[in-house]
Amino acid sequence: MVSGQRMMTSYFRIGGLALEPPLGFFEKVKKFADRFPGNVDEYEGLLTGNPIFMMRTKGVGHLSAEDAIALGACGPRCAAAESTSTFRRDSPYTGYENFKFNVPVRSEGDVFARYLCRVAELRESIGMVQQAWRDAGRTHQKPMRQGRAADARR
Repeated sequence: MVSGQRMMTSYFRIGGLALEPPLGFFEKVKKFADRFPGNVDEYEGLLTGNPIFMMRTKGVGHLSAEDAIALGACGPRCAAAESTSTFRRDSPYTGYENFKFNVPVRSEGDVFARYLCRVAELRESIGMVQQAWRDAGRTHQKPMRQGRAADARR
């Protein structure tokens, strides 16, 4: 609905987007947000305790916090190596300061730890979507499109 080729650099504008979301967008986001946590449970059920998956990921590709930072790694790669810094929490941008979320951190530094951080981030991300949905409904925010500049070509 709002992805793919429409998400190019010309789609995002100062103060909002070039186009309004299509009809039914917000209802579909709500439906997805309600369904997604159960999907994550299913994904975890398939992988987290799977002996073959664990054998192929535990102890593999170890990355220390120092090496991750030196290599410019970010996100789950750093979090899985026990690096607790994250821009979203430490230097919030584009509204992250309005959300309550945890930063998943593991100490093992291997592929399995990165997987666990990613799964935890799925849960945190959908939590932020649900918070945004709840807050938007409570504040009755109006679209920012009303403040668009006039077409300079005319």
